[in-house]
Amino acid sequence: MAFKRTEAVVIKALDFRETDKIITFFSRDYGKMQGIARGIRKIQTKYSGKLDLFTRVHVIFFQKMEQPHEAHPLLRITQVDVVEVFPQVKTDFHKLIGASYIAEFLHKTFEDYDASHSSVYDLVCESLRALAHADQIRPILPAFEMKLLAHLGYAPV
Repeated sequence: MAFKRTEAVVIKALDFRETDKIITFFSRDYGKMQGIARGIRKIQTKYSGKLDLFTRVHVIFFQKMEQPHEAHPLLRITQVDVVEVFPQVKTDFHKLIGASYIAEFLHKTFEDYDASHSSVYDLVCESLRALAHADQIRPILPAFEMKLLAHLGYAPV
């Protein structure tokens, strides 16, 4: 049970039990991955504000030994440090819709723990940064789609 560290963007968060959340990340080193953040919904927690949607973080986690019936067990998140926050995305409705589209696109397109797409992580960070600082978001999403599809081998000829 070795601890691992990676840089990632939070793309999904689901409530789990009374005080926990299941967080889906898109990371540079491991692709899309899911982990459980214990106690994140308590009033005083070490994760306070660090695992919000579209936040870029350094995450330290470990994975218990795989059970035979589990294809991809949840990672256990032990520490999170914020690298970059995009507050403009959360305060502007259209930017929030754009960031949600990017997150959903990633969630539906990639399999868990597929580490062969590290350049996509840079594209995601660039796209979120562009969304946060742009006055017009209309050209950002098609550019993201085209670059991602080209990376996946579906580039127009």
